[in-house]
Amino acid sequence: MQVFAVFGMTDRVGVSKRAQRMYPDNYRQIDDAAFLVATRGQTTQDVAARLGVDKERGIVVSMDAYYGFQDRGIWEWIDLKANDNG
Repeated sequence: MQVFAVFGMTDRVGVSKRAQRMYPDNYRQIDDAAFLVATRGQTTQDVAARLGVDKERGIVVSMDAYYGFQDRGIWEWIDLKANDNG
């Protein structure tokens, strides 16, 4: 699966709720302002359109490489989803 980071939204609550509804098993909240989704066969533009980010402010980034300091559960989730080839 491809993992996408979504942040910088004008309507954080609305976009987050849409993401939870559209990607129920592939959604992970990072904090109040950012979350991750994982999916197959979609581009950053596809994810942005599904979440409504193409109609308001927001950023969707494909996570091909990553680095940082965050809760261990987030790194485990990214690793699990990124390596899910099923």
